[in-house]
Amino acid sequence: MRAVLVVLVTLFRDPPVQLGPLLGGALGWWGAEYVFSDPPTAAVAFAILGWGVGAYIGYHRSNALPQRKRPKFKVYQGGK
Repeated sequence: MRAVLVVLVTLFRDPPVQLGPLLGGALGWWGAEYVFSDPPTAAVAFAILGWGVGAYIGYHRSNALPQRKRPKFKVYQGGK
């Protein structure tokens, strides 16, 4: 169970990746008549497509942002 949760958290950690399957599933559920399929099948298919689009957007958005430097870790060694 723990391994499944780690995989889910890893796969769905960016906001576009979280939003993609939700929007894709909703689009597939209520737009199933346009793709000539039953709603559950269309919802799963569109959720997978939404995850892929969200991952693509999240990857390219993260590469477009400038990288911030992490502050260096300083150790206090005593003295003045």
